[in-house]
Amino acid sequence: MKELTFPRESDGESNAWNWEGERFTPGYERRLEKIFEAVHVCGWEPAIEHQGSEDGEAVVAYKGGEESTWRYLFQIENPAVQEEVDNAIDGGSLETYIRYLLTE
Repeated sequence: MKELTFPRESDGESNAWNWEGERFTPGYERRLEKIFEAVHVCGWEPAIEHQGSEDGEAVVAYKGGEESTWRYLFQIENPAVQEEVDNAIDGGSLETYIRYLLTE
């Protein structure tokens, strides 16, 4: 699995949502970086998939880098999901939130 660095460069794919929190903006990239850090702490490998789809980018996680064991976490382009994640970051509970999603 390819390790991502943040902020990422634009991939040329279209955005699912057009607003101030869209893909590749500084706030979006900082949020993703925090999500990736929390997923790593939980012992999983984070990845971004579904770029350019009508539903938008999704954050998924693979256990131990094995593609056969994975979890869909959320559609991170969705503004409502971004707000939920931001609340978890602000409340210091992002890792707990991620752990919950990984065991769901």
